[in-house]
Amino acid sequence: MTTTAGEQLVVGKSTRTTARPSGRGPEATRQHRPSPAHRPPRMSRLAVQVADGRELAVLVDGPWRGRWYWADDLAAMQDASRRYPDGHPAAELRAYAPTETWTEHPHEPEVTGRLWRHHPSTAPAATTSRRTA
Repeated sequence: MTTTAGEQLVVGKSTRTTARPSGRGPEATRQHRPSPAHRPPRMSRLAVQVADGRELAVLVDGPWRGRWYWADDLAAMQDASRRYPDGHPAAELRAYAPTETWTEHPHEPEVTGRLWRHHPSTAPAATTSRRTA
């Protein structure tokens, strides 16, 4: 394809360089962040929710080990797991109970969660029998 000086092929024109409908260019919308010395310390969203009173729960053993949940969400999941039979993986959530031990979150500084331990039931599985007459 050949082009003359009068025609040009424009491919993938950026919308960031064009003027806004308001007539203001991209420079007018650019925000300058204050220097780190003038900024308040930034809290993560997780830390904000913990500071607001939500409690984190970490499952430390059993089949769901290593997972972090909000304690209220975990309690709701445990209630919902009651509809599953004992052999189902979701039913294992019922076997977790909170402890009085806390641990730090692996990726969020200054955020801690309560340890929940797995206590599998020792009761034998229910069996059914049929009487013959």
